[in-house]
Amino acid sequence: MEQLAVWAERLEGFVRVGALWLERNAEEWFEYDGSYLQRNDAAPIYPPLPLRDGRFNPSATRAAFFSLGPEGRVGYKIRTTLRAGRDSVLPVLARLNHETVGALCFCAPDEAPAYGEPVFREVDEGFLKEFATEPESLAYRTMLDSRLSLNGAVSKIGLVRRDDSWLMPMGLEPTTHILKAGSPSFPNQMLNEAICMRCARACGFDDAAETSLIVADNNKVLLVSKRFDRAETRERPAGLPSIMRLHQADFCQLMGISVDGLKYTPSDELVDGYNTSFAATISRESSERYGDRSYIFDAQVFNYLVGNCDNHLKNYSMTWQPDWRGKSVSPIYDVTCTTLYIDLSRDMGMGIGQHRRIDQIDIDDFRLLAHQLGLGKAQARQSLGELSESFKGALLLAARELESEYGVATRELARRMLDDSAERLKVVSCAANQL
Repeated sequence: MEQLAVWAERLEGFVRVGALWLERNAEEWFEYDGSYLQRNDAAPIYPPLPLRDGRFNPSATRAAFFSLGPEGRVGYKIRTTLRAGRDSVLPVLARLNHETVGALCFCAPDEAPAYGEPVFREVDEGFLKEFATEPESLAYRTMLDSRLSLNGAVSKIGLVRRDDSWLMPMGLEPTTHILKAGSPSFPNQMLNEAICMRCARACGFDDAAETSLIVADNNKVLLVSKRFDRAETRERPAGLPSIMRLHQADFCQLMGISVDGLKYTPSDELVDGYNTSFAATISRESSERYGDRSYIFDAQVFNYLVGNCDNHLKNYSMTWQPDWRGKSVSPIYDVTCTTLYIDLSRDMGMGIGQHRRIDQIDIDDFRLLAHQLGLGKAQARQSLGELSESFKGALLLAARELESEYGVATRELARRMLDDSAERLKVVSCAANQL
């Protein structure tokens, strides 16, 4: 039997919360430490793992921890290298243990994480050029070297921004930014996401991740996102970084979904149930219930407008407060106009109303979505109206900003995105008037 200690970063430093176990039959389970359960400020690390004595079954354990590992081709390569099973958790987290999404880190049972003298490896232009050219290979090596895990199918690495330099932490120092590289299969993928994220901020999503670009020598583009799951605080004891990790969980973790394929709504018949469960999870878990349900309504409308069909449950999350006393829906992230790529599905990861197919969504679907999320008609009409009025100008502004700041050609891409969204914009405008 293998064991891995689970630690959470809190304001006072790292706190041991429990342990992961891997049995000889490949079953994995989690158990809270008794000392953690006795703390007055103890909080569940994930909703599928409520505070109690005893071990949690493999399904609840996998629902909580599986999202912390890398996905896609990089994830497959790492699992192969570590000889980890397709569904296993512990072998991956034992190696990529310094930093995962959220505030957890992992150690051998007799060890404890501790901040020492910060150790960084400076990242030069050659590194960035290689990442832009061979993203999967470099992301794979970087994750293993830095012991840092980032989930998602796109190749990405976590770095620290210090003045004008990029640094790779070789210890426990928290990263501050995520760098992403696009796939050759999807032209202008990172420019596409940069336009979408800048557009979101211009449409009123003020907390959306700040995005910028790095143009490598080979004219390939890297997307840079400032991490929203970080907080700068002066309330920490001496010797701890002023920047701390905030805990975070995606909606698969929040809803206890342990099967990765179910992050996408499986059929039109289940759209209503998925959205209702989604809303119920917000009502149960959020410290800002109504505001968060309203935010998700806006996010769903924006994803529809911009043509982002990859809006699955792992691309929505909640972030804990620094003191772990509450949590709320995270800012919008990972938004791309997927409808520009003819090889990608036009079924939305999270459908709207009763439909997944983006071309089938109509006014009644937005009416039902508002009802599912507990929004009144006046609030829904206002949101639909504001987004339909601001969307075109916001998208063009985003393209102009990026072209001005980085000298990249974005106007043709923005024009194609606007043409692609024209019919959807009509539907949202009509919904704003007729809901």
